Amino acid sequence: MLPSLIQLIKICFVGIKVWPHDPDRPTVQDATSFDFNGVEIQEGSETHILNNDEDQSFYRVILRVSIANRVGKIAPYDVDVCVYGDFHINKNVPIEEREDLITVNGCSMLYGAIREQVMTLSARSIHGMLILPTVHFRDKIKKREEPPSRKQPKTRKPKASG
Repeated sequence: MLPSLIQLIKICFVGIKVWPHDPDRPTVQDATSFDFNGVEIQEGSETHILNNDEDQSFYRVILRVSIANRVGKIAPYDVDVCVYGDFHINKNVPIEEREDLITVNGCSMLYGAIREQVMTLSARSIHGMLILPTVHFRDKIKKREEPPSRKQPKTRKPKASG
């Protein structure tokens, strides 16, 4: 096992809300087996990557995950959690690759912390433990224009002599 190119320095929760959506109507089924298909989970507008101009190896990632239950399938809990993480990235990683690497890996680490916190807080709540779905953050990678491909000159096949 080798150390990662990205090292987590700290995680801080900025705000946490895990509230039963309808506390007056306890669910018959435990929230642990809740199917998230159709639930609107918002996170995109609150994902920020900040880096330090003085130290190109330091990054702060801010991730906010929210289930407002206003649109789509209703989840057992309203959720709104914002967290930030400070990361150090190995200086051997090329600068042009750092933001994508820190985005995917940093958001994944922070989302795991959010998932754990939501599980802990909901475990003793009225609808039971809620386990947020697993996700990936590859869609956060910035699309770069590919350099124009260099066309290889066509080679002519020698004519068969008769």
